[in-house]
Amino acid sequence: MDRIEWIDVAKGVSIVLVVFYHALMFAELQGIPVSGLYAELNAPLRYIRMPLFFTVSALLLGSASGMSFPAFVTKWILPSLWVLAVWNLVYAAIGDADFGFDELVTPYGHLWFLCALILFRLAWLGLDRMRLPALAGAAGLSFWMLWEPIAGMNLLARNVLAYLFFFLAAAWYGRPIAAWITRNQWTAFILGALATAISWKLTFRFGVSVAGVGMLWAASSLIARMRLPCDALRWLGRHSLEVFLIHYALLLPLVLAAAHLPGAAWLLPPTVTAAAILIPIGLRRLTDPVAPWLYRVPKLERRRLAA
Repeated sequence: MDRIEWIDVAKGVSIVLVVFYHALMFAELQGIPVSGLYAELNAPLRYIRMPLFFTVSALLLGSASGMSFPAFVTKWILPSLWVLAVWNLVYAAIGDADFGFDELVTPYGHLWFLCALILFRLAWLGLDRMRLPALAGAAGLSFWMLWEPIAGMNLLARNVLAYLFFFLAAAWYGRPIAAWITRNQWTAFILGALATAISWKLTFRFGVSVAGVGMLWAASSLIARMRLPCDALRWLGRHSLEVFLIHYALLLPLVLAAAHLPGAAWLLPPTVTAAAILIPIGLRRLTDPVAPWLYRVPKLERRRLAA
């Protein structure tokens, strides 16, 4: 199946939004003030960034159709499971968490995304013969969790219920929608932006998520026509794994350092975001020759090199 031309651009947009959010979060946790404009920008993005991340991940599943179950597990489950286990150990080693069964069930910090991704891929496979009922149920759960999350529910469980719909919808029906957006870029972007704004005004959070994803798909398609931003975001999209895995460990020292910048209220979020994106890419270049297993299953890596 043909690869969607702007998918790496959308991946780049996704990872920038995720790191930006975490930069603001760490600044707030440390009591470091930033411009209120960032908070206003971040408020609606709270309901868009993870649905965008999951829909982009789901679009990549196009090549999985027709695979045998062992082949599916080898390509789509084992690599994520390996990275989840390795980086749980890494964060346990550098943090104050004790690694054990609890960390596999409730992964460390931001690594919940990898666990949810594994569950979503298995759900996509298992629910394929009952698409419409599954989507209707997932939509209801998403609406509920985005409107009023259940008190006391852990982060992984809450986010699985909130975002399963977006993954399944994109995996099953995303490619024809993406094709329409590619043919009608400005129409899709304007409609998505209007629907997002109206949904936000009405505090319809599920609508913000759905319309916001459509708006950013269209924006990614438009950016793909612009050479410099397209090349930059595609490059980030292709390096999104290491950025996602490593950035979280860098944010506290980066935020504390950036707090001393002149005009930190304005400069801290973009400066920390940029550094937390570029440093992991550089670190992977250094570690790949000696420890490629940090990002890839060793046996699968040997097969790739031998091919």
